[in-house]
Amino acid sequence: MKRQTLTRAEKTEIIRLLEADLPLPRKYRERLFADPPKPVISPGIMKSVERRGLADGWANTLIHADNLDVLASLAGGSLRDMVHDAGGMKLVYIDPPFEAGLDFRMDMPVGENGEFLRQTAFEDKWNPGAFDEFIYPRLELIHNILADDGCLYAHCDWRLAPRMRIMLDRVFGNFVNEIIWHYTGGGRSRKYFARKHDHILVYSKSRQFRFNADAIRIPYKKGSGYARSGITAKSGKKYMPNQAGTVPDDVWDIPIINPMSSERTGYPTQKPESLLWRIISASSMEGDLVADFFCGSGTTIAVAEKLRRKWLAVDCGPLAIHTCRKRLLELQNYSPASPFQICVANEFQQDAPGGGIKAVLHYEAGGVRVELAGFSPKAGEHPRIDLVDYWAVDPEYESHQETFHIGWHSFRTKNSRPLVLSSPVFCLAPGTRAIAVMIVDIRGQEYLEIFIVSV
Repeated sequence: MKRQTLTRAEKTEIIRLLEADLPLPRKYRERLFADPPKPVISPGIMKSVERRGLADGWANTLIHADNLDVLASLAGGSLRDMVHDAGGMKLVYIDPPFEAGLDFRMDMPVGENGEFLRQTAFEDKWNPGAFDEFIYPRLELIHNILADDGCLYAHCDWRLAPRMRIMLDRVFGNFVNEIIWHYTGGGRSRKYFARKHDHILVYSKSRQFRFNADAIRIPYKKGSGYARSGITAKSGKKYMPNQAGTVPDDVWDIPIINPMSSERTGYPTQKPESLLWRIISASSMEGDLVADFFCGSGTTIAVAEKLRRKWLAVDCGPLAIHTCRKRLLELQNYSPASPFQICVANEFQQDAPGGGIKAVLHYEAGGVRVELAGFSPKAGEHPRIDLVDYWAVDPEYESHQETFHIGWHSFRTKNSRPLVLSSPVFCLAPGTRAIAVMIVDIRGQEYLEIFIVSV
């Protein structure tokens, strides 16, 4: 790319930003430095776990990868065409780390006996200035991929809200709202007022953005005189209330998830579905594409699924991806959920089962059956089969396509802990065939084992 001459005013602006230790906007970085790197992720170099395709060519997609790589591909790679064909990215919600200086852990159930192992879900520790360097290019890419009538909802807390406002003002410019999500629960400080709210910053790509007021109305409070009789203007004109209720203001009183709620996944920082229901309903329509690039526990995609939106979600944490997978699979058991696929960047894909767990083939009349087996544990250890949380079989695996099609699966749920250890019999066409077995342990680590059989 040929570098362009900077004006005096632009040079003064760059010096001011550098002296203030602020990141340079993309318009300056691209003119000052070498060409940006090309996208490194595309469907051609990802392995995927796929349920089935959609008639219109779009498949709801969960991606295990660095979201910067995915955003780069959405901005300039083949994924951009897929998003365009799906009608464009209408809504992005992000709930990034809050620079809390903590390791966030979750207790993963082990086996069937009510035991747990504590696992690290993600680390939220940063050197000074590192978080700003991390989030700023991601905000720029989100702005790039949003549809012209799209919106970004950026979730943060008191630590980040001021700096996020500065960065979003610079990248987006079109400020819409600062929503205060107020909640109760937990302890109370005796040294300062309890911090019981988060900030959700709303920015639009342009001034022409969608807002579905009627989709998010809430009932009037009992005893409201306005709800009963309306109001009368000075002119004498009567205004009666909307029977569906009132449009929420920018302070939302929505409870956090009850510890006993069936909605709870155990993933730290999980947000309530009612919060995402309001966001998605307000800024998208049925059939629109919604994205979450820090998908965590999968609340965004679970609500998008229930509201019949298309969705795309990304996370780099194996526990996040596994939590989302199980949440989607359970959703499929109780509602006519849409197909989805899981794409795994090569750096996260494991090649062989670990932990002493193995798959065994049994040749039976008419086909092949797969059984999951584990070696006996050492003294004091859990039975290794207890560490398996999900497994699946692709009886028609095509290794050259690096795509795993689920032919059968079994997984543990919160209320049903037993794991089915033997698949049904798969009838195979004559010839040489590949059977693939995927095993996922309680840490979210995936292992793939491939068997070549002759029928």
